[in-house]
Amino acid sequence: MVRLSVVAALLPAAAPVRAGTVYRCVQKGKPVSFQSEPCDEKARATRAVGYVPDAEPSPASRRAATQSEMDRRDARARAATAHVVEATRPNADGVTCWQARNERDEWERRYPLARNVDTLRHWQEYVHLHCR
Repeated sequence: MVRLSVVAALLPAAAPVRAGTVYRCVQKGKPVSFQSEPCDEKARATRAVGYVPDAEPSPASRRAATQSEMDRRDARARAATAHVVEATRPNADGVTCWQARNERDEWERRYPLARNVDTLRHWQEYVHLHCR
């Protein structure tokens, strides 16, 4: 008998949600509550909203949405790593963008006090030439 009452109590919870009205009830000293029945005398209804649940998406549309999300992520990942491919492509003289940046950084590390406008311009042009 107890099993039957538990099953009977759970059946309404397993039923699909149907269209209806949601009431927002406010009562002094208690939190705001949302319910499907009108508010009792002590609480006042501040708003009643009609509700129609969305239809359950079909498996095919769910698969299509998942695939399009994966395609968007792949495109973002390719765009994020495109500069790496460009940086490792050698220029006409065989120097890559990555190598040019490393040479500049190494020079700046070795000779920190030798920086002046001319040398900085030289390294900027050198890196720009190889990273275009």
